[in-house]
Amino acid sequence: MNLSAVLIASISNILIISAVILKVPMGSPYIHFTKVLNQTSWIFFVKSCLDAKIGLFQNNSQSSIMYEIVLGAGLNSYSVLRRNVDTGNLRFNWGPALDCNKFRPFWIDWSNSGIAIGQGTFVGIDEMIVYSNPNQMVPSFIAVSSYRYSAFSGLWMLQSTCAINT
Repeated sequence: MNLSAVLIASISNILIISAVILKVPMGSPYIHFTKVLNQTSWIFFVKSCLDAKIGLFQNNSQSSIMYEIVLGAGLNSYSVLRRNVDTGNLRFNWGPALDCNKFRPFWIDWSNSGIAIGQGTFVGIDEMIVYSNPNQMVPSFIAVSSYRYSAFSGLWMLQSTCAINT
C-alpha cells in the first residue's frame, strides 16, 4: 500500500482539510478503515478505471460490513449500492462514474434515514443513488477496496479531518 498525506489550507475562511492519498492494489480487501462515528457524510476523491468499492461498517472488521457501494461497476457502465458484500443490489445508477486519468470527487451521506451517494464536493448536490431505510444502522467506519477480479488499481484521496475556524 502506498500512503502519503496532503494538507490543503484556505486563508480566507481558514478551512483546513487533511487527507490521505493511497493506492489500493487490484483485488485488495477493504483497507484503511476510517472512523466516522460522529459524522453523517464523507467526501472522497478516486482515480480509477473501474470497480472502486466503499464499505460502510459497524466496526473496523471485514465481517461487519453493512452496505457496499461500487462506483464504475460493469466496466464503468453503472454504480450500485448493495447490502453486504456481493449480495443483492438495492439501487443502481447507469452511466460511467470514474475516470482513469483524473481524480473524481464523490460524497456519501447517511443522515436522513437512508444512504445517498453523489458526485462533487457538495453533499446533497448531484445525487447518483438514493436509498431510504427507516431502520438503517449508522456506520462507524468506512473503508475502500477494489474488485477482486479487477486488473486495475485505484488511487484514493480520503478525508481525514475537516475544521472551519471562524
